[in-house]
Amino acid sequence: MSKCASDVKRSFARSSDAHASYPVFVHRLARLLHASFRPRLQTSDLAAAIALAFCYPSPPSGWGRNYAQNTVRAYIHAVEDFARYFHRSPDRLGPEHIREYQVHLFRDCKLSPGTIEGRSAALRFLFVKTLRRPYLPDHIPFPKRQRRMPTVLSQEEVTRLIASAQNLMHRTMLMLLYATGLRRAELCRLKVCDIDSERMVIHVRQGKGGRDRDVLLTPKLLDTLREYWRWMKPKTYLFPGTVNNWRADVPITEKIVWKAVAEAAKHCFCNRWSHSVIRL
Repeated sequence: MSKCASDVKRSFARSSDAHASYPVFVHRLARLLHASFRPRLQTSDLAAAIALAFCYPSPPSGWGRNYAQNTVRAYIHAVEDFARYFHRSPDRLGPEHIREYQVHLFRDCKLSPGTIEGRSAALRFLFVKTLRRPYLPDHIPFPKRQRRMPTVLSQEEVTRLIASAQNLMHRTMLMLLYATGLRRAELCRLKVCDIDSERMVIHVRQGKGGRDRDVLLTPKLLDTLREYWRWMKPKTYLFPGTVNNWRADVPITEKIVWKAVAEAAKHCFCNRWSHSVIRL
């Protein structure tokens, strides 16, 4: 193993549990590059550099960006797919290959401009930040993205949707989504101590972009939260999840929130819920 890859392994071994999944990206990318493209390439160096540049909080040489896990996962998946499409290591490709890859995503994969924009951002990061190539932004263009008005539910539809929740926990989650505008991930990480009934605000910790913020707490929502608390008795997390089908003091997953909204929408025959209720 090279010195760079060894440093990454030791660094991740000292990191917190939140970064425990990052070495998987390094080994997966290194295995893909080594097995399919250049047998003599120092694939561990390239994979380690990519992973370090994305997610290591305080690495040497100022590489780290401390990106969210979802961003790291999406970027490395984009690099993998890019290399697999050309059957070559990405350090042997250039801007002309990126443009050809974008055409492939549009024409063959039928991906949306927003998805292709994310793939292009990952490749721009790879070539400019990790491989240190002096490309201009015009060399790796972003596709034009259409701006459409969102579908907004009427007050009657919102009332029907919330009333169609299967239980008190689901109804409380739906009311929180609508009353505060929380994202699914933010809702899952809410803690009991984040509900400030004296100031009538809800503290959102480490939201999108790692930012904290406060959202307003309405009296009606507070009454529902108190009713829910008397029923569920949560300890740390407002919406506790399960471990091995047993209730535990862990946050729920985003799929639980999605499923709660989907089941309520199906029950009340509201066909326009998906883009309005759950903010991605």
